[in-house]
Amino acid sequence: MYCRNCGKEINDEAVICVHCGTATNYQQPIVAQPIVEPPKKKINVIGIVGFCISIVALLLIMVIDALAMDYIYIIATLASFILCVIGLTHFKKQRLSGFAIAGLVIAGIPLLVMLFIFVLTWLSVFGVMLGV
Repeated sequence: MYCRNCGKEINDEAVICVHCGTATNYQQPIVAQPIVEPPKKKINVIGIVGFCISIVALLLIMVIDALAMDYIYIIATLASFILCVIGLTHFKKQRLSGFAIAGLVIAGIPLLVMLFIFVLTWLSVFGVMLGV
């Protein structure tokens, strides 16, 4: 290609003439770049739901009289424990089990309280039956 101003030969892909500095009409071809979507972030929904239910169960055990053994927090605690175990086993390979582990720890508190109350009730019933 030749410069339209000075007439000297220049590179075919030159944007300006190296001899006189005049701009050429060369435009680089536009290459369409493929649009790459970022990978979707995986979340452990089961573990998060189990964690939230375990928080609710822990709050219920604080509000409801522990000796009454109402079924509301028993069901909530068992449901959260089961959901957290499922969330832990399902997402353990992908390291998304943080909420599931926290839910298991929090659900363990009401489970231990219920076990303690059950053992005390059992011991008092058998203590009365045995005459102790």
